[in-house]
Amino acid sequence: MSRLTNRTFRRGPLAAAAAAIVVAALLVGTASAQGSNDWPTVTDATPWGTIGATVAVSPPKAVFLVPFIAQAEGFFDREHLHVKLVPETSGVPAFLSTVAGSTKFSFTSATDPIIAASHGQAAHVIWSYGLKLDTVCIGGDGIKTAKDLVGKNVGVTDTGGFAQTLLQACLAPAGVSLDSVHMIHMQRSGFVPAMVSHRISAAVFHADGAYVVLQQDPGVTALAYEYEAIPNWWYGALAANDAYVKANQGEVKRFLRALVLASRWMYDPANKAKVIADGAKASGEDPAAIEYAYNLMIKGHIWPLNAGLPTQESYQYTAQKLKDFGEIDTIPSYEQTIDASLIDDVLKNVGTVDPSKY
Repeated sequence: MSRLTNRTFRRGPLAAAAAAIVVAALLVGTASAQGSNDWPTVTDATPWGTIGATVAVSPPKAVFLVPFIAQAEGFFDREHLHVKLVPETSGVPAFLSTVAGSTKFSFTSATDPIIAASHGQAAHVIWSYGLKLDTVCIGGDGIKTAKDLVGKNVGVTDTGGFAQTLLQACLAPAGVSLDSVHMIHMQRSGFVPAMVSHRISAAVFHADGAYVVLQQDPGVTALAYEYEAIPNWWYGALAANDAYVKANQGEVKRFLRALVLASRWMYDPANKAKVIADGAKASGEDPAAIEYAYNLMIKGHIWPLNAGLPTQESYQYTAQKLKDFGEIDTIPSYEQTIDASLIDDVLKNVGTVDPSKY
């Protein structure tokens, strides 16, 4: 597929969505502002809120488990929140639902809000469920380096989507371009059977999917553990509809507090078995695959412990890569993409922890 087609498709829906946010803001923003910037105290009298949040991968992979753990272990209940986690096939439709106001939040890849912000304000990122990449770039039988993929079939999801972007990041260090491989489009759930059946010769897998491939086909090769190979890449984003955030400060902070405390709970070794059990139930995966991914998350500090937002360096690196890959023309500022004020308030309430202790 030509770069022109890629860029037109990729920019089209996100650019349109960025423009449509004006309409969405008018619709969602008609409600009067609720609460204040003061920290929301939850009592028995606190009204229960209802929140819809899209999740970019369905069934969820281990890197997405924080909201599922928050739900299973009662963290949302303690904040008087009914949270519906809405499944999506990939990051683009998950993010666009939040831009349009159909859902209040989306757990998606950070590349989507960066691209949207490059076209104008859309939905700001307020946290991250996974700061670094949990992904593993895997080559099939006979593929030992990225250069072996020239002329071969490789698996991607949406054109210009997360799987393609990270495959591109896997190829680029070896001097291999997307134009020199054949992209086969499929749902992420199709990556494992396509690799095992040799329909594709490479794909970027989330950690639990990588475990399955590595177990089922001894001939495959892990070309890169991307949290090590690309440590400055900012991976996961929790995007929030701007108009909703403006009108519901207290509810948003309670949602964030539940996520922060759930993520910290997951790091406690005493809770590992429960995280694996809850994760296997939410994902339908083998507990061994969840444990493999869990160990990778903890080792790489991929799930956040504190602010859950990228550093300026990490943000700039990721945005620059998108520009290098031709997916954006201009790099939006950190503030155009990210609103740190909400999580700053949350941390004033729950404090910070020392990551070196984990």
